[in-house]
Amino acid sequence: MAPAPQATEDQRAVALVVVVGLLLASMVVAGWFHRAFLLPDAATWERGRTISAAYDPPDQPVELYFNQGDGQLFAHQAMDPFVRHPEGIRGGAAEQAYRLQRPLYGWVGWIASAGQPAAVAWALIAVTVLAVGLLAGLAATLAATWGRSPWWGLAVLAAPGVSVDLIRCGPEALAAALVAGGLLAWLGPRRRTWPAVACFALACLARETLVVVPVTLVAVDWWSSRLPGRPWAGAVRRAWSPLFASLVPFVAWVLVLRVGLGAWPRGSVEGRLSPIPFSGLVAARGRFDGEELLALALLFGPALVALVRGRDLRLRGLVAAHLVLAAVMGEAVWVSWLDFGRVLLPLSLVSLLALLAPAPAPSGPEPAAAPAPARRLAPVGG
Repeated sequence: MAPAPQATEDQRAVALVVVVGLLLASMVVAGWFHRAFLLPDAATWERGRTISAAYDPPDQPVELYFNQGDGQLFAHQAMDPFVRHPEGIRGGAAEQAYRLQRPLYGWVGWIASAGQPAAVAWALIAVTVLAVGLLAGLAATLAATWGRSPWWGLAVLAAPGVSVDLIRCGPEALAAALVAGGLLAWLGPRRRTWPAVACFALACLARETLVVVPVTLVAVDWWSSRLPGRPWAGAVRRAWSPLFASLVPFVAWVLVLRVGLGAWPRGSVEGRLSPIPFSGLVAARGRFDGEELLALALLFGPALVALVRGRDLRLRGLVAAHLVLAAVMGEAVWVSWLDFGRVLLPLSLVSLLALLAPAPAPSGPEPAAAPAPARRLAPVGG
């Protein structure tokens, strides 16, 4: 049977969204390299100034690109996927465990570079560009699934975190795409539990903060089960507990690092977390420029509207969970949009999806069967 015209049109639009996403991502990366570069002199370069030994010293513009920030750490992971040389990350065992707890991006870079260290840099850039296109395409697919225009998928490209990944290289676009894939499998018209679990598990391996996604989905659905007209806890346990399996690979990897490095993940940079909600944001506000203010508007504007106006409680729960994450981020994260923008890229995604999603169909108990019609009794006597 031929596909419905609307479905064919939506598929075509999703494909175009992916192409546009790839083109825009490629243009952003090319724009960064379209400048003059001053490479350091290896003879006078003081080694040990970078947080990773991957490009120390840098001798190509692409190595300068990675040395701007955490990209150099993921380049190291792609060159050393089996953690044989953790000393390539500076700062001691706890810092190494902290930096290595996000292995997926480096592993994908290792695969994409065919294990060739010289090819790692461009392989990771290609992975990031492809991840941005995939993220836009999955957002478009979700929009189409909910009866919205697939062109809404392009809106996710306005997220500050997408720009950060493209000009500095990082795992957040890939992680957000995996979250989108998991939500498509979990919230779609036909639930696919284990593909959702696989996507969420990979997302947690890309960025540890994404453990909040499966945990929040379980919590929201457990809470919903207690509302009037909802099935009780036994059915919820059977339906929702598989999501906890998505946490197992991340926990196992942290244990591997603990055994191999002798330390739990603990970063050396002070001020990453704050016990007082949004005190880090308040402390950093004096150093904000226009870029930080624009990034804050792009992050919190849609999030607050989605929190109030969203119709799917599960997606609103994800928005709330990422706002809680934002609340405990410390001053060191809030100083620059290049830092808080990438951490909160999943917030941009779930805010958009919460604004697009319809209210879920009620999933209460099965209606009782209609009573059988009463039988008429023949009169007794003449």
